Amino acid sequence: MLNNLQTLRAFAALNVVLFHIIEIGSEHGFAVSSLEFLRGWGANGVDIFFVLSGFIMVYISELRPRSPLSFLQNRAIRVVPMYWILTLTGVALILLAGDFRGEPVSAEPILASVLFMTRWTTMDFPILYVGWTLEWELLFYLIFGMCLLFKNKIVQFTLPLIILAALVMFGGQNSIILEFGFGMIIAKLSKLQSVRDSAGLMALTGVFMLATSIWVKSTLPQFIIWGLPSAMLVLGLATTRQWKFPLGEHLGNASYSIYLIQVFTIPVFYRAAEKIAPNMSTLWLAMACLILTALAGSLFHLAVEKPVGKLLMGKIRPARQPWVKPKPAIA
Repeated sequence: MLNNLQTLRAFAALNVVLFHIIEIGSEHGFAVSSLEFLRGWGANGVDIFFVLSGFIMVYISELRPRSPLSFLQNRAIRVVPMYWILTLTGVALILLAGDFRGEPVSAEPILASVLFMTRWTTMDFPILYVGWTLEWELLFYLIFGMCLLFKNKIVQFTLPLIILAALVMFGGQNSIILEFGFGMIIAKLSKLQSVRDSAGLMALTGVFMLATSIWVKSTLPQFIIWGLPSAMLVLGLATTRQWKFPLGEHLGNASYSIYLIQVFTIPVFYRAAEKIAPNMSTLWLAMACLILTALAGSLFHLAVEKPVGKLLMGKIRPARQPWVKPKPAIA
């Protein structure tokens, strides 16, 4: 198991949560002046997630080859049920208490949200606003899974890269999706001994580049400013010594639930703070909200995500490609 990447997944999720805490806290009158220098920076958690997705898809497909159908079933079970559960929870709360974003709800946004299609409608964001990233994730999974129809390994690898590039160059899609391609490429590079020998340096370079972007602002596209450093970081952490960090691994396992549950925990927390702790330190409130969201996401992961995933996975049998032998994991 790539323990380092699980911890990185935890960091990415919590970074996005902190990004939203800073924004939403300010909207509720709890601006954190000491964290102002981080405003907007935590969004790079999405870039890390996209690179990780590209890396893991190649890594897993070579370790445990699957048929396109089995691959897509696995990805759907991983992403869709929790998103649907929390989206419908959001709809119920909107109908009972009003929209937490102050907007009306109708059949169209509900349908577009559950079908992961808000980007292809007139809506900017789904009901669970963080779901815009999942729409890109599922698009990538669909592209990657369909390319598994080709038995030729070179075609399986290069065709998704070509499609992603074409979507950006000719389809007018967000260039952030190129980060899935970054992840795929570094998954191949991770097998090179020369790369493995410089793993620590690459990880440190990625950290330095991401940290520098806090202060050094650039007009370059996001996939360069944060995507390239994320790729360096993922590649370095994947190929260096794997460290045991139980808390990081747990939060990494729960990162999807944490990522989704923040849509509820952050606004509820600050609405409660307005009534019971209006004069409390905004920094302490921000840290408390971050911890609360991590705890809520962890509980949701243990109580709902894991049981539902096991139940659904038990109902399908992975249809592996019989003509491909599994390869050993990266050490």
